[in-house]
Amino acid sequence: MITLCLTAAFRGPSIAPPLALRTARRAKVFASGADVRVRLDKLLAERGAGSRKDVDRLIRKGLVELDGEVVPKNGAKLKIPYESSPIVDGFEYPPPPLLAAYHKPLGVVSTMKDDQGRSDLATVLPLNWQKSLMPVGRLDADTTGLLLFCRDGDMAHRLLHPKYVVEREYVASVEGAVDATALGARLSDGVETTEEGESLVVQAQLLEVVEGGDEADDGAPLDTVRLVVTEGKYRMVRRVLANCGHPVVNLHRVRYGEIRLGDLEECDAVGVDGDPLAWALALKERAATPQERPVKKERPAAPAAAERKLTPEEAMEEAWVPRAADVALVAEEGECSREEAAAALKRHKGDLVAALEEVQG
Repeated sequence: MITLCLTAAFRGPSIAPPLALRTARRAKVFASGADVRVRLDKLLAERGAGSRKDVDRLIRKGLVELDGEVVPKNGAKLKIPYESSPIVDGFEYPPPPLLAAYHKPLGVVSTMKDDQGRSDLATVLPLNWQKSLMPVGRLDADTTGLLLFCRDGDMAHRLLHPKYVVEREYVASVEGAVDATALGARLSDGVETTEEGESLVVQAQLLEVVEGGDEADDGAPLDTVRLVVTEGKYRMVRRVLANCGHPVVNLHRVRYGEIRLGDLEECDAVGVDGDPLAWALALKERAATPQERPVKKERPAAPAAAERKLTPEEAMEEAWVPRAADVALVAEEGECSREEAAAALKRHKGDLVAALEEVQG
């Protein structure tokens, strides 16, 4: 019995890939527009017409039309182009946008379902978008502004990965009087911060400083800083500005690449089109831009431990090998070799998310 328990502990994850990877894979299904054909009942269920059983009943009642024709009673499994717009009982169900912009308010966490009961992203989009669009990255609960949603996994990957150098523009209200020249020089040179126990240097571009541009809850004046970064690590802007001596009081994202928040009202969502969408489509097709990644400072090597006999648990952990499917998944999503993916999975004992974060830099 003990052996069985130990084996389970070290064989690596046997569950499905984490949500971030599963949703990216699912989003790829809808990436090709007219090239993709989907079952009618599935398509309508995804767009909020009801469950598949509900849709089947509606079809049998003759309430579903496609291209001006009533769908046959046995048409639930009919495969139709994803870009089709079926009509159900007089209501049209068009395809969701490829890319959408949402104005996130304060206090909403960037997850599709929050286990702690906080306000989340599950219902912020129109009903017929909710099952097809996934958030591109995240904003902290105490950060407001532009959050993108996408139904194309490849596009979402390009928008997120640092090697494609996609700018994120923020407006921050900070404590302390800001010397624009000094802060601009320091951000340009790079500011040391810590990410998951490792030191790295993050560069940013200072665009503007407005003296007294905001005020704190107690009425004290706050300077406003507008800056650009090209990565979206956890609370990175806040950490960088705090390390420059200017703790952030309010943080608001106004631009992601060529997509701007503009006058979009808080809590509203809108499909991205025109030049911003053309930019995102071009980003999906172009090669990565060579750039120097944030510099990770080497941690001092740990002193060599005295040689000793491994316990059975340690021996089993040492001999553990990641599953081939997990290696393939990390190699594909992280755009690295299978050897690098396998080594990362072994270091993180099969944790897919941690391994993917490591290979992506």
